Amino acid sequence: MSEFLKIVSSQYKHLPERGDEFVAPRVIKGGSMLKNEPFSFQVLYRLGDNRVGEPVTLSVDTTLPVECFRVDRVAVLAARADMSTGCYESNRAGLYPDVLSPRPAKPELEQRPTAWNTTLCFEKDTDAMLTATADYQAVWVTLNPESKTLESGEYEVRVSFSSLSPLSLIAEETVKIKVIDALLPKQTEYYTNWFYVDCVCDLFEVKPYSNSFYKIFDGYIKNMVRHRQNTLLLPAFTPPLDTAIGDERMNVQLVEIEKTPAGWKFGFEKMRRFVRRAKKCGIEFFEHCHLFSQWGAKQTPNIYTADGKRIFGFDTDACGEEYVGFIRAYLTEFFKFAKSEKIDKKLIFHISDEPKAKHLESYRAAHGSVADLLCGNPICDAMSDLVFYSEGL
Repeated sequence: MSEFLKIVSSQYKHLPERGDEFVAPRVIKGGSMLKNEPFSFQVLYRLGDNRVGEPVTLSVDTTLPVECFRVDRVAVLAARADMSTGCYESNRAGLYPDVLSPRPAKPELEQRPTAWNTTLCFEKDTDAMLTATADYQAVWVTLNPESKTLESGEYEVRVSFSSLSPLSLIAEETVKIKVIDALLPKQTEYYTNWFYVDCVCDLFEVKPYSNSFYKIFDGYIKNMVRHRQNTLLLPAFTPPLDTAIGDERMNVQLVEIEKTPAGWKFGFEKMRRFVRRAKKCGIEFFEHCHLFSQWGAKQTPNIYTADGKRIFGFDTDACGEEYVGFIRAYLTEFFKFAKSEKIDKKLIFHISDEPKAKHLESYRAAHGSVADLLCGNPICDAMSDLVFYSEGL
C-alpha cells in the first residue's frame, strides 16, 4: 500500500489525530460478498506536506455496479456524556467522519482558469471535489448498492489517486472481490430506525402528508429498504418521544378523531395513504407509535380531534377511565383498518419508551389496559431494566 493511498475497512473511522499506526490494522486487500449483497470499503488518501493545496481526483474503475461518496467531517464538542461507558472512538472534541456526499466513481475532468491567471484541471462536478491535506481524507465505496443479483466469480476494483496540477498519477491500488455463488436470504427480523415526520417537515418546509411531503417520503423509505430496513414507525398519534412535559411536538397524527354523543369516531384515510405508500416502497411491517407517555407511562400522547383540539396529553392520567375507554375503542377500530390493509399480523406495539424500574407499576397498569386487544402482535419497548421482561410485560 502506498503511503498516499490505503484501502481500509468500512468499519474504520479516521480521526485527524490518528496516524499510520491506527490505519495499518484496518488495511484490506479485498473481500467477499454474496451475489445479491452490497460490499463497502473506504479509500484513504492524502498528499505530502509539500503538496497540500493541490487539486486532486480519485477514480474507481470496476465492472461491478458502484457508488462513491466523499466522507465529510462534522465538528463535535461533546463526544461522550460523563455518565457513559467506554467503547467510544474518542472522548475528545474534534472533527468526526459523518456526512456522505455523493460523487462520481469516475469523475469527468475539465480545464478551467483560476484566479491566478493559470489554467488547471478540475473535477467537473464541483460539489463532489476532493480536498487533500497531509492527513488522510476518505472516500466511501459501495459495490452493488442496489443489491442486484450478480454473476459469481472474481472481480477487481482499481482505485486511482491523481493530482490535477498537472494531471499525474500519485498512487494506485487494486481491491480483489470474490462474489460467492450464494444469495443473501430475505430479511426476516424486524429492522427499524424511527422515522420522524415532523423533523422531515421542518427540514424541507412542507406540510405533513401533503403531496410535497410524500415525494420526499418516497426517497427516504426507498433508501431505508435498500439498506434492508423492513419496519416503519406508524404515527397514528404524534409520537410521545423526547418531548418536555407540558410541551408539544408538531401534530403529525394520522388518525382522524371525532367525539360524538354515541362515542368516539375514527377516520383512517390519511393512515391508509401512509401505509400504502410505505408498502409500495418496500416496507413490510409497521410499529404503532407508543400508546402512553415516555419515561413511565403515567400520561398519554398528545392526541387531537380532526379540528386540531388537543383532547389528551401530558395532563391526562394514562389509566384514567376516559383515556382507557378511548384507547380501547381506538384499537378496536384500528384493527378493522389493519385487516382491510392486510397488516394486522405485521404489527409491533409500544407501550412506553425507556421506563425505569421505579415505573414498573404504572407500566404494568398501562400494559394491562390494552394488551388483550393487540391480537397477539409483539410488544417491543426500549428499556434498561430486565424486570419488565422477567415479569412478562
